[in-house]
Amino acid sequence: MIKLNIDLEKVNPEEVFICGCDVTLKDILDLIDQGITDIQLIKRLTHVGMGFCQGRYCIDTVAQVIAWKTEKDLKEIKLPDARMPVRPVKMKVMANEK
Repeated sequence: MIKLNIDLEKVNPEEVFICGCDVTLKDILDLIDQGITDIQLIKRLTHVGMGFCQGRYCIDTVAQVIAWKTEKDLKEIKLPDARMPVRPVKMKVMANEK
């Protein structure tokens, strides 16, 4: 896991993008303020982790934001289970076309 290299208390949450899917830190913080701390539910509500990276980069960031905001140890934050394919695959490869 890559550790966040910013001070979350000193940034404008509307200007910090968590992932390439245009999900901002504010989007995540708003859900946490509503009591939503389950990454799978946050993923469904915001589409974080559903872009090209399929969560390989942004899910760790979301986990760190949850841990920071809830004052929990990062190890207490349950990460979603990885599903196949583990990395993006072109549809023509899955269709067995050249």
